[in-house]
Amino acid sequence: MFIVFEGIDGSGKTTQAKLLYKHFLAHTSTKTKCILTNEPTNGNIGKSVKSLIKKSSINPTAIQLLFMADRAEHAAVIKEWIKENKIIVCDRYYFSTIAYGHALGLSKNWLETVNSIFPKPDFTIILDVDPATALARVNSRKEPKQYFEKAKFLDKVRKEYKSLSKQYNNIFIIKCNERTTVSQIHTEVMEIISSMAPFV
Repeated sequence: MFIVFEGIDGSGKTTQAKLLYKHFLAHTSTKTKCILTNEPTNGNIGKSVKSLIKKSSINPTAIQLLFMADRAEHAAVIKEWIKENKIIVCDRYYFSTIAYGHALGLSKNWLETVNSIFPKPDFTIILDVDPATALARVNSRKEPKQYFEKAKFLDKVRKEYKSLSKQYNNIFIIKCNERTTVSQIHTEVMEIISSMAPFV
């Protein structure tokens, strides 16, 4: 099973991915079969991407191609995990490239086509939060802001994610706001997981 968490920066997807991973680890039947991974990865290309998105200006095509180059290496490992029947929990994947890339003005059709070579998730959970709430969380981290972390741009990305959820029947949206607790979101995540894969 290949599960992906998506959302704008500050949506809480990393927290929820970790919670789901911990849930699987707590069950002996899935303990040895669960992998937690993320994009950009910690490989050489992934590290370059992380460095570049901290800059004030990026060529949209160049950065998305770098994301995909990182994904190409990641996908090779994901394919092996799938063959081994691992449960894969991934923080960001190709829907990020499509949503962010299209928000940057790139062709959605091109983005979908070039990403079609990668393993498809069984389902994707998008955490939908307004940019103001997301950016408040990002700012509280006291880390350097990334190129993408701007309210107007994140609003565009949010709309792209909503559009994708209507296009694919294995994408689920969880609506969040500043009052939604981590526990409440995790409960909704588990309801989705149970409906899609009752054996876990």
